Amino acid sequence: MDEGVHNEPDVPEPLALADYRRLADFRFHVRRFFEFADASTEEAGVAPTQFQAMLAIRAHDGDAPMTITQLAERLLTKVNSTVELVQRLQNAGLVDRSRSDADRRRIELQLTAKGVDLVERLTALQLREHRRNLPELERIVAELGKY
Repeated sequence: MDEGVHNEPDVPEPLALADYRRLADFRFHVRRFFEFADASTEEAGVAPTQFQAMLAIRAHDGDAPMTITQLAERLLTKVNSTVELVQRLQNAGLVDRSRSDADRRRIELQLTAKGVDLVERLTALQLREHRRNLPELERIVAELGKY
């Protein structure tokens, strides 16, 4: 278990109503963004987890292509679940996978042209929505950071 994740919170006692409101507002805005993001990905014909995987592959900035193991770490999932997810993406023509020339045990991932197009369209759409809501979210985060 990660250290600090389940430890007693370091917050002033007692909590004020404003503290609950800030956290509730933060969670509301984050959930609202993800509701929008999930709906936009589903409307485009992919599941939210599929888009998240494709976005992680597209955002990867290593010397070599992203591997299944790296994708699993990025998605906070088990490798076997990630393999199944990648298989669905490959079947949809969105991702290619191949064995590494340097290490035949490594499975490398790359987006297909169809996958790149989809990620570009959905990312632009979701970034627009994020920018629209960012000022309010920044205000809330600044208030939460006053502890």
